[in-house]
Amino acid sequence: MKKLLSILLAVMVASLCVFAAFADEPAGEPADDAPVGESDEGGEQTGEELEYVSFFALGNDPYATFAFSKDGKNDEIDPDTVTWAAIRYRTVTKEDNNGNPLTGQFYISPAAEPFVPIVWNHTEKWETVIVDMTSVREGTELVSKWNSSSYTSTTTIRFDPMESLRDAEAAQNELDDNIVLEDSEIDIAWIAFFETKEEAEAFDGKDMTVPYCVLTVLELEEPASDNHNLEPMLVDNHPEKPTEVPTEEPTPTQAAEESTAEATEEPEIEPAAEPTEVPKVDPTPAPGKKKGCGGFAAGMCVIPLMLAAAAVFMKKH
Repeated sequence: MKKLLSILLAVMVASLCVFAAFADEPAGEPADDAPVGESDEGGEQTGEELEYVSFFALGNDPYATFAFSKDGKNDEIDPDTVTWAAIRYRTVTKEDNNGNPLTGQFYISPAAEPFVPIVWNHTEKWETVIVDMTSVREGTELVSKWNSSSYTSTTTIRFDPMESLRDAEAAQNELDDNIVLEDSEIDIAWIAFFETKEEAEAFDGKDMTVPYCVLTVLELEEPASDNHNLEPMLVDNHPEKPTEVPTEEPTPTQAAEESTAEATEEPEIEPAAEPTEVPKVDPTPAPGKKKGCGGFAAGMCVIPLMLAAAAVFMKKH
């Protein structure tokens, strides 16, 4: 009987070891260094010029004469070789009083017909138009005067940024049926002049010393002369830098006073922290664990049953 009891106890110990080895573990969680999705909110801002001039019409036939920049490659133009222009612009007002698309035009200096026509693309977005300076209005019988014999004031050029649908070469402003409305507007960032079409098309406005002649916002903001019904206004979109406030160094007397004040100040006594309540244990099993007696707990459940069985066996034998 003792032999049987020893065997039974050995079985009980083995069972406890097995149950302990297979104890349940909590469900797995993602690692702290798991990759987090990145949002693509950055990117380069496009479609907006940092500086430009807004031209407003104060009445019909707005125009002005502008002097070429002295910071460019040349401040005097040669119409015999410089025959192309590039204009960075954005239309705001699209039509004249009768719904006709607004256009633009250049004149030689001193101003004389025929003018050089400019066709705007009315998208209200920043665009660059390439202009053939030897072109003339369709239907005119006049011949281009874009040459050195006609162009005598070569340090300036007249620019009409907004023109209604009319015969500008024979127009009387008070009799025009199609007129530019007051407060009509167009934005111009720069006007550059080149010897070839390829140069005009390649220019991006970053280096103003590249064009043969150029009108920057400085020249466009302040016309040289003949400002007629045209109001320019400079728009600067450069971000403002925060103003740095200089910090004053304390004098020896101020430093001594501050040190004395700090030494005499009594330390503040913080109130005792309130006792923290111990959270109640939720009897609900944690996710990832099996319900009932599992692992070591399962072994503890089996022990009483095996002891009871041993007692009954010993009683009968």
